[in-house]
Amino acid sequence: MSSSSHSGPPASSSSVRVNVRRSVPATRRLLGPVAVLLGLLAVYPGAATAATPGVAPGQAAPATCGPGSRPETGLQGRVSIDQRRRGASKTGTSCNLELVGQHQGKGASWVSPTYKHCTYTPSSFPASFTDGDPGVHVIDASDPRRPFRSATLKSPAMMFGPWESLKVNEKRGLLGGVAVGPVVAGGLFSVYDIKDDCAHPKLLNGVGDSDLTLPANALAHEGGWSPDGRTYWSTGLVPGSLTAIDVDNPKAPRIFWTGIVTAVGDHGFSFSDDGSRMYLSTIPGGVNIYDVSDIQTRKAGATVRQISGAQWDDGLISQVTVPITKAGKPLLISIDEIGNVARSGGAVRFVDISNERDPKVVSTLRLAIQLPKNVAASTADLDGNGLFHYDAHYCTVDRPKDPTALACGYFNSGIRVFDIRDIANPKEIAYYNPGAQTGKNGDLPDSEHAAGLAGLLPTLDQAISGSLNGLVDGIAGRAGSIASGRPVSTLTADWCSSPPVFHGSDELWATCQDNGFLALKFKNGAYPLNPTAAPAACTSRRKILRRFRKVPTGARITRLRATANGRRITVRKVGRRTVRVTLVGLARGKYKVRVTGRLSTTRRTVTTTSTLRTCGVGRTS
Repeated sequence: MSSSSHSGPPASSSSVRVNVRRSVPATRRLLGPVAVLLGLLAVYPGAATAATPGVAPGQAAPATCGPGSRPETGLQGRVSIDQRRRGASKTGTSCNLELVGQHQGKGASWVSPTYKHCTYTPSSFPASFTDGDPGVHVIDASDPRRPFRSATLKSPAMMFGPWESLKVNEKRGLLGGVAVGPVVAGGLFSVYDIKDDCAHPKLLNGVGDSDLTLPANALAHEGGWSPDGRTYWSTGLVPGSLTAIDVDNPKAPRIFWTGIVTAVGDHGFSFSDDGSRMYLSTIPGGVNIYDVSDIQTRKAGATVRQISGAQWDDGLISQVTVPITKAGKPLLISIDEIGNVARSGGAVRFVDISNERDPKVVSTLRLAIQLPKNVAASTADLDGNGLFHYDAHYCTVDRPKDPTALACGYFNSGIRVFDIRDIANPKEIAYYNPGAQTGKNGDLPDSEHAAGLAGLLPTLDQAISGSLNGLVDGIAGRAGSIASGRPVSTLTADWCSSPPVFHGSDELWATCQDNGFLALKFKNGAYPLNPTAAPAACTSRRKILRRFRKVPTGARITRLRATANGRRITVRKVGRRTVRVTLVGLARGKYKVRVTGRLSTTRRTVTTTSTLRTCGVGRTS
């Protein structure tokens, strides 16, 4: 799966100054980078720069499930505390997706990339060393009904946990990753040839005939390839370090450039087609655009220059970007790994980068459980199930140019697929949330959820409540439970943290941490979608009567004015206290309609307010 999708503009010699965020007081040393990161978020709930204005969080319309589905019974994306306690979450839910084949193994770590008929599944560090076969497991799904492990990659970077750095470059047929250890590590990088035989990768930068490799990286947490496969990049999370590894000769990779590019933290990224622009996810939530043309051209004295950035205050950690084009317009899909847990879940955002110096969020996508009004329910559901809430981790599109569908892997909510032919009105078309593996922690040492640090940590709202003491107290409480024999995580819903991949004409391949590799198939005609027939843009035909409650006898209402979500709409008087508001032409959605007028006798302003929907379920207007 290529990480690029559109060409960047010519390299610019000028740059925009990196926004300087306010300083953060020192915190005690605890769990290394994890404590630093959560401590930063505790005292720094939002970006110092202004949040992108004028964009309201939006929910994707729920899917219509066809025959053979096991649909959710409550809020979209939710696995309720009652379902978890009763064990009902063990059966899982599905909508227009069915399981074809599975290889659970002993679980999986964060990211399992796919190439041809193979998937590469890393194991959790250090818990996987208890498994007797640590490393990256190669899953051969040439027959998706019966996937099997064909090899295990044993180079140091693969043994010591590549986390989110394990990525494929399709153009050159290379698999690469860096050692991350428990959260952040440095030094180790491995690159494998998978072009001719994806089921049996060949280590290219080994020392002699061994699996040992020479150091070729700085700090690492995330990683990925430039589109041409000549450069492997890694980010170091906290602080915002960035390293470019020259892989022109994959047998002898070398660090070409390394530096600090963000004031707080950096995460995943993608590129323009020509590799000259990097779209970097930031911590706190946002995306920065960098000119990396010096690295791409191997210029002596190379530098990385920030061009612009966009930040938002309703997402604490942005995970990764996916570049696409819609009708020739360049866009980024930005995914929040963690939302602002006190206000809402994270979002999948569509960012217009037509003007690379002024990126703008133009649309957002959330599940119902991620909406602000459901924060309390979300928090109640997740106690004991590890760090993460109901948020997406990675998403992929069915194609980079005019994509029709977006597939995302969620913590707790499973695999979700959306129709994005109209990005202003995304609609869910399918989902698959595999059965919870409650009580099976000991069988899943390769799962970060079941056996890793993120499973040990309390949910983020507990971790940052009030101060860093929230993190300390939360960990102490969890550690006490574990000492008493309670598992690291309750495993009441899976973490599907790996990017799902559209495979063939009607399959979706995904990996979840507890359930392992899943080959899924679309059913009930949910996918593929017709790319030339975008869903009809629903425009309302509704004209609705509204009534003012308190109009004194003998008074008339004058100077009428009506708005829908702040936008002026037509209003006409049809009675002494009654008016007709016109929603004709408004797109699908929920609108706060406010009508004001003035009493003829006292000149006092009177108001009537209501919430109305256009193009609702079962309604054509």
